[in-house]
Amino acid sequence: MTVKSRLLEFIRRDGPSDAPFVFLSIEDGGRMQNIEQLDATLSSDGVWQPETREPQSLGKPGQIISKMMKLFATHGTSMSEWQNYRDYCLYQNNEVNLKFYPVSRPKQKDWNEELASYTGLAAKEYMDFCFAQRPEILSSRYRDTLKNNACTIILGELEGWKRVLSNFYDITREEEFRNDKGKLIFKLFFDADGNLLYMYFPLFRLGISSSEIELFCREVLKHKSLSHLINIPS
Repeated sequence: MTVKSRLLEFIRRDGPSDAPFVFLSIEDGGRMQNIEQLDATLSSDGVWQPETREPQSLGKPGQIISKMMKLFATHGTSMSEWQNYRDYCLYQNNEVNLKFYPVSRPKQKDWNEELASYTGLAAKEYMDFCFAQRPEILSSRYRDTLKNNACTIILGELEGWKRVLSNFYDITREEEFRNDKGKLIFKLFFDADGNLLYMYFPLFRLGISSSEIELFCREVLKHKSLSHLINIPS
């Protein structure tokens, strides 16, 4: 199998594939990989699904997702003890996180000559290559995950994930929420019958406030009943 084929086929996933909450993000962060590290990554199954685990830092996504889950669990009233949720519950039962791009990078602009030479793709070519061909692979491999869940939230790579989800959903209306400065906070996507199909909360932006997370969760809860789906061990 060529390197390009391996890139297309490799999918990073955190959490169980049958979780009721699906979060769709961009890629793993971390240091730029060299060829040896990339080969090891592409040779793995790409799945991190801990049955139990010790507390560890999960970065900004882990913080925001945990706050959302606590709000969903309490009917939008409280995100208290979200740190405990992040440390002991996240990705064990309730949620799954799929990544659109296969290569972990510190930032999306980061690439290097070593990987460009090895993959045959410059930085923009890599992005375009994945954008053009990954949606069909993601929607085929994770059809049940993406179609049979209670709540789907896009956290990044909106246009790519919209292409994936277009295989399952027919969106007829979008509703935007912006802050006082006109900056997009989140979007809701509905079908012709007014059913909320999925949401977009741009996580990789500066200045996300607790009030914005609370507003997002409360708007979602106007359309969905979710608390009974969340398992938080005592």
